[in-house]
Amino acid sequence: MDFAVFAVKLSWSRADYNAITPMERSFILKEIERQTVSESELIKGAVELAIANTHRKKGKAYKKLWKKIVGGREVKPPISKSEINALAKALKEQANMAL
Repeated sequence: MDFAVFAVKLSWSRADYNAITPMERSFILKEIERQTVSESELIKGAVELAIANTHRKKGKAYKKLWKKIVGGREVKPPISKSEINALAKALKEQANMAL
């Protein structure tokens, strides 16, 4: 039964399925489940919004599914500049040692 999910969702062969461990299978199945829930919630929200827009009062604005962020939002990089500098320094040292 698990193989059927992998074959249909991921187009895996029997050899691909047998090549992964049971732990990897459980992680992949959990990710498939998370993706399915996320997609169904998105569809649910879109349908609710479409119904609300069809029942709106005449002259009122349509509601939007996606809201544009005005002004912009600062996004922190995943790695700080000091960490990047330390990594660059370590890479230079390793390159010099290799020569």
